[in-house]
Amino acid sequence: MEYGEITLAQLDQILAEQRQRYRPFGTIAADLCHVHETAIWRAWAHQYAQCCPRVRLSNEVVDESVLHYIHPQQAWEYRMLPLREHDGDLIVVTSQRRLPLSLHYIDRFMNHSVVVWLADSPSELEKHLKQHYPDCNKMNYLHEAEHTATAAGASTTGNPEAELF
Repeated sequence: MEYGEITLAQLDQILAEQRQRYRPFGTIAADLCHVHETAIWRAWAHQYAQCCPRVRLSNEVVDESVLHYIHPQQAWEYRMLPLREHDGDLIVVTSQRRLPLSLHYIDRFMNHSVVVWLADSPSELEKHLKQHYPDCNKMNYLHEAEHTATAAGASTTGNPEAELF
């Protein structure tokens, strides 16, 4: 409702359906109200950001043994840095801007329990990505090209999902 995707009446309908069938809110919203998946992911990310921890990466130590969970290309594309494992969960740090896309990627492609934290500083996150993923020169070039193309209204990631967020 906050984003104008559904009405109050539709919200009531979704909640009633959820009480009866115990299905996720976003799934019901997509099915009953034809809410686009992108809007659902953005709304979920907005809610998630309200309660997820924020981290200053300069105060953290990255456990090198968890870096293999995210391929360098995905680390750069989604701005995700695996930090460490804790109680069976992989802690991944991303930026506020990339949170919807990161959550979407984690949900679809990661076969590990993941907890997402937000970096206090996107530039600090980039610094750590450069430090921990040695192939970042190519990725950094793609990142700069993406910013240039995005400013001109074009896409360079080659990933249509990345453009949704």
